Amino acid sequence: MDSELTVGNQFEASTVETPSRRRGEATSTRRKPRSKVKPRIHKYSRALHAYVSAFAFIILMFFAASGLLLNHPEWFVSNEKTEVPERVAEISLEVLDKAENTNNPEVALANLVQERLPLRGVFQSAEIFPGEEAFLRFSGVKGSSDVIINLETGGVEYEVETFGLTQIIHNLHRGKDSGTVWKGLIDVSAILILALSLFGFCLMFFVKQRLAKNLLLLGLSLVALSVVYVGFVS
Repeated sequence: MDSELTVGNQFEASTVETPSRRRGEATSTRRKPRSKVKPRIHKYSRALHAYVSAFAFIILMFFAASGLLLNHPEWFVSNEKTEVPERVAEISLEVLDKAENTNNPEVALANLVQERLPLRGVFQSAEIFPGEEAFLRFSGVKGSSDVIINLETGGVEYEVETFGLTQIIHNLHRGKDSGTVWKGLIDVSAILILALSLFGFCLMFFVKQRLAKNLLLLGLSLVALSVVYVGFVS
């Protein structure tokens, strides 16, 4: 009889639902599967950050160095642009008249002098006084040229400036007179650097041990930039 009571008590004890057991079962039934979005973002951000950085770092170093030179041109005074003395030449009046009477005399005269004279730069602008004189301006990354054509006598006076290393780097940094290809490269570089920064910014939120410190540094950086802009920029 005692053995039957003991077995019965054990059976009842095993079937009794305690509050902690009920909470555990409820928690297990409400637990949702983990989202796969965050791991994928982390994975792709790391991969893209590595691939983009291979090219972006080279471009970033170039524009950082050229920006430093642009801000301190006095560091390289010896590399400043050098002027070539004024030169003279002659073009036959027949050829000049033919170019002047075309539908686009500015471009025709520019092509004419570029073929015959050792100029630097690409054609930028022209001012023509029919039957008298024509002023042509050429400019590029490596140098510039100014040409004066006497349309009455065919005499040509031109001056060529050859830029030094510092001026060339400045022009490349600003994209001044650098052509379509280099300007496109600047656009691509800017996009890659922005992408690199964005991927790195995303990775910052996945390092939980440093998240608080990273957010603090981000806030301090924004505050510092705001203070410099408001207080020290005229």
